[in-house]
Amino acid sequence: MAKTKPPPRAGLQPAAGSSPPPAPALIICRNKHWRYISSFHGPWLQLPPEILESLANSNFQAPRPHPVDPAVFYDLVKIRKAVDEATNLAVRAASGLTSAALSSQANAANGILGSAAQLGLGYVGGGQNTKLSRERKYRMRELATQKLSHAYHLDEIAASVATMQSASTLEDVAQFVLQRTAADSDAKYVHFFHEKIPSRMMAEYTPLDPLNDIICERPNDSSPLRTRALAKLFKEDYTGAARDLTDGLAITRKLVKTYAKRALRDYIAFLSHFDYTPGLNPAVAEDFLRKVNDVANGAKNSKHQTL
Repeated sequence: MAKTKPPPRAGLQPAAGSSPPPAPALIICRNKHWRYISSFHGPWLQLPPEILESLANSNFQAPRPHPVDPAVFYDLVKIRKAVDEATNLAVRAASGLTSAALSSQANAANGILGSAAQLGLGYVGGGQNTKLSRERKYRMRELATQKLSHAYHLDEIAASVATMQSASTLEDVAQFVLQRTAADSDAKYVHFFHEKIPSRMMAEYTPLDPLNDIICERPNDSSPLRTRALAKLFKEDYTGAARDLTDGLAITRKLVKTYAKRALRDYIAFLSHFDYTPGLNPAVAEDFLRKVNDVANGAKNSKHQTL
């Protein structure tokens, strides 16, 4: 007698007409989804900051047209410095050691253990190490978040590339700050980039509420508007993206006019401290300088004659 196959249990039977559940997607940070990140790959990510700044100065002093736009080059220098400083703070906070203890620990350990210590993975070498207090670790993470926020304000794509090349401890630094201070605008802005979402699903897993809150809290900041415009491009909301970019440019133009008026006023105030006579004949000044020179030389000659 042939055995009959038992019916499938309830709950395991797929619904009629439904496709099988998709395989779990790779979960990565949102900042790895930005378009055109390959445009910012290059040696500037590995060069020492001092050499990078020297190259930026050489580029600025080069004859026009400049090889690289000076504003873009100097922004890359600022982003590298901000990300490097944030990495140092985040690694120290993750390891829980002071900078002196971390340096001695890195020198004592070699190979894989030394690399783990520098990445803040908790390897403890020989000797006693000074632990950081809970409050100090929070302050270090808060400062690291502020530096990362500054980098993302300059250029979110270049900053994303720089953070991807840095230590993995940067990915959670803003989340630690938000656990204690949920209203921190810098932490919310950085966490927007570092939040982990399924790969290749930027539009579906990118709510605009965090950016909306930041824009309401900082109405004179154009960078979150630029970021929201890029996010809307993924959602194919081209009209909304154009509106955000227009509003951001209006804020920037207003700030430029304000700063230009202040600079002009300060420069005029600086010039007002100069004492001069309009229409003075240059021969008068030359005659005065000649007399001063004669007196100085005469004093030297008389001194030599006395000796």
